[in-house]
Amino acid sequence: MATFDLGLFDHFAVIFPFLLVWVITFVALSSTKKFGEDKNLHAIIGLAIAFIFVLSKDAVAMLNFASPWFVIFFVFLIFIILAFKLAGASDSDISGAMKTKQGQQIVTWIIVISLLIIIISFSNVIGQRLLNEQFEEGEMEISEGGDDVGEGVGSTDHQTNVVETIFHPKVLALLVILLIASFTIKQLSTVPS
Repeated sequence: MATFDLGLFDHFAVIFPFLLVWVITFVALSSTKKFGEDKNLHAIIGLAIAFIFVLSKDAVAMLNFASPWFVIFFVFLIFIILAFKLAGASDSDISGAMKTKQGQQIVTWIIVISLLIIIISFSNVIGQRLLNEQFEEGEMEISEGGDDVGEGVGSTDHQTNVVETIFHPKVLALLVILLIASFTIKQLSTVPS
């Protein structure tokens, strides 16, 4: 059975983040024109930012974790737009719908989901290291079960801690209270017609 040795690709793993940061920075500078119209200056600034970005292993790991999620999210958005276009909507209909109140809510949700992906990637890359540093400094104690030390989560696995924290009864009760409060505020703030 033939197998491929992909160990050589590990040495080129920084090329994708480097190019992605360079292109995004170049496009952002070219479209905002903060540094004038000079494309060469935009390319040099993008190149410098990409080099600085690649020097941080945490930033590269966060980008490598978040980029597939952003690709899936944007492919999903493109399929939704294609579904509307197949139903007969034109480009002007779609761009006009984005300027309405519902369109602004869609943009808000896109921003919220993007921020959620960034926070999850930050947590995935940095969370376990921060947890280990706190255990080494003695700031936290690992407790097995509900003894007097504390009934919190305290394992050395970051994903286990996140899941146990999210599904802890106190956190779930807080989420229910916040949902009830938000629905109450929405109902009290609407003007009857």
